[in-house]
Amino acid sequence: MGMAEDIKLWKLLYRPPTSSWTRGKVVLIGDAAHPMLPNQGQGGAQAIEDGAALGLLLSNLPDAREVPRRLKLFQEIRKTRAAAMQIFSNAGQDEAEKIQKEARAYVKGPIPKMKRYAINMAELVGKALEAAEAERTPEESEGLAGF
Repeated sequence: MGMAEDIKLWKLLYRPPTSSWTRGKVVLIGDAAHPMLPNQGQGGAQAIEDGAALGLLLSNLPDAREVPRRLKLFQEIRKTRAAAMQIFSNAGQDEAEKIQKEARAYVKGPIPKMKRYAINMAELVGKALEAAEAERTPEESEGLAGF
């Protein structure tokens, strides 16, 4: 500290999970969608998961008109996990009891230990795409024929 010429206070601020990450063909990812405190080191990991999910969802699009629908699907797939990790990052590794109540809204079953809250992104996206295709009306499917 004696060698420092200028010391600044850098405040760490918490923002609760947001309600929406998409609008039309625009999507927020990473810290823009789910900023995290550095306590758990999850910010970069969540941005990588966002990229993996978007890569899977936007590859092999039948038509550009499908983009808004796929982005909404991206939000449905990622929002719960990212919100839980955002809340988990608000506590130190030995302070899980501080965030359990808030995290409960985003986690099914018992609150997991951080190391055990892993996912298989390809499996998760595949299931979501299958469900979305099952919900598509015949008119919607006909409009995408040939692409």
